[in-house]
Amino acid sequence: DQGVSQLRDFINTMSVGRAVIVGGDFNLHTNTEPDRSQYERLLAETGLIDACAAVGCPTPGRIDKFAFRSGDDVTLSALSHRFETDVFVGPMGEPLSDHDALAVRFAWSAP
Repeated sequence: DQGVSQLRDFINTMSVGRAVIVGGDFNLHTNTEPDRSQYERLLAETGLIDACAAVGCPTPGRIDKFAFRSGDDVTLSALSHRFETDVFVGPMGEPLSDHDALAVRFAWSAP
């Protein structure tokens, strides 16, 4: 809860009117409470949109996430959301991390 509040405060202070993309290990399992409510609060209080929800991905509860919002001069939209388990592997095909690499493709436009 405190981490969500700190991130919210930073985003709201440092990015007024700007487009924002935030990604990483949020450590929130959003398919269960209280994590779902905390993440929804972060989105609501910053104007961010969950990239997984925007494209209808099949695994919304994962802890690795991207969220975004448009700004005054830039419009963002998520085009795809994919865990690239076939890309980030070592020479023997083993995963490089205990988290699958998440790739989200965005489109942007400016007036």
